[in-house]
Amino acid sequence: MRKSEQFCVSLTELAPVRTVNTSVECGDIVVITQPNSLNEPLIKRVIAVGGDTLDIDFITGEVFVNGELLDEPYIAEATRRGFDTTFPLTVPEGCLFVMGDNRNNSLDSRSSTIGFIDERYVLGVAEFRFFPVGNWEIDQNA
Repeated sequence: MRKSEQFCVSLTELAPVRTVNTSVECGDIVVITQPNSLNEPLIKRVIAVGGDTLDIDFITGEVFVNGELLDEPYIAEATRRGFDTTFPLTVPEGCLFVMGDNRNNSLDSRSSTIGFIDERYVLGVAEFRFFPVGNWEIDQNA
């Protein structure tokens, strides 16, 4: 294990992470330490970054960033659950919009409870994803 890696464990994922010293990109799975009502770190996927316009069609379950439909092979079902955030929206500079891969059972940026994530609270980016068991993958972009 490299010095910059840490192991972080949650109920949903086990992921060696690399600390962030470069910019976070859409599609990255990040560990977030921003204070929240759950009082625990979050592991979520970056959907949009500062300056991006995001729209979610909860009827079709489609997610659009800057007018382009996201290809999301990592989700099991379409994004149908909304919270109290109104779409479309523009992500403020220096912030991220994140969602869990288990979209219809995830508390994430769609809710004002979590909201936009200040980039300064991103602890690291996952390099490996172990769960669900049997669907292991290595991030070739890490």
